Amino acid sequence: MPSGTFILDPDESHHLINVRRAKTGQSVELINGQGKVAQSTLILADRRKAQLEIRSVETIAPPSIPLTLAQAIPKGKTMDAVIQRATELGVSRIIPLKTDYSEVSLNEARTHQKISKWRQIAIESIKQSGNPHLPIILTPQTIEQTLKGTEALHLNLVAALTQHTIPIRQAIRTHQKPTSITLFIGPEGDFSPTEYHLMESENASFVTLGNLVMRVETAACASIALILDALRESNEHLESGF
Repeated sequence: MPSGTFILDPDESHHLINVRRAKTGQSVELINGQGKVAQSTLILADRRKAQLEIRSVETIAPPSIPLTLAQAIPKGKTMDAVIQRATELGVSRIIPLKTDYSEVSLNEARTHQKISKWRQIAIESIKQSGNPHLPIILTPQTIEQTLKGTEALHLNLVAALTQHTIPIRQAIRTHQKPTSITLFIGPEGDFSPTEYHLMESENASFVTLGNLVMRVETAACASIALILDALRESNEHLESGF
C-alpha cells in the first residue's frame, strides 16, 4: 500500500462515496487484506475515482496459530453466511468440503462461480469488520485431501455428534502447542461413519458444543469463537509463566 495519494477503483469509490456517504476531509481507514492498515484523508469525493491522502501505514502480523475452517458445503445460501461470519471472526483459510452426506454437487462452472462469490463476500466482510487479513478460500476438496500433508504439530478438531467427545478448551489444552488448527464442520446430515473413522485414524480430536444440535452456521461460529478464546487463554498462561 503506497504512501502519498491513493486513488480507489470505481467499485470502491462508489462504496465509499455513495454507500458510506464519505465527505471531503473525512478520515478513512484502508486495508489491503494482507495485514496493511492505512490511515488516510479523503481529498476528492469522486464516486468513480475517489482520492485519498495516506497519513500512516501499519503492518499487523497474522495470527501466530492460523485457524482453517473446513466446512462441508451446505444447501442454499448457508455457506454465504458461514464465509461472512468466519471472516469476521478472523479465520485464516476456508476449505469448502465435499462429504459423503453433502446434498450439494458442484460442476466445474458452478464451482468457479461459487468461489468467486465467496471471495467477494470475504472482501466485503473484512471491510465491514476491519479484519486486516483476508482469508484464503480454497476450491472444494474431500476430507482425505484436507488431512493429507498436515504438519506434525497440526491439530485437527472435529465438531462431532458422536458419544466420545471432549470440550474444545480441553482438546487444545492437552495437545502440544499446535502450529496450526483445522476445524471440521459437517453437513446437515453429519459426517459418515467412514469419514469419522478416517479422521480418527489421523488423530483428530472430536469436540462437543453441548447437548443441542446446532445449525451448520451456528456450529461453525460457536466453534471458531471457542477455539480463539482457548488459544487466547493458552497464550496468556504461557506469557505469565504458569
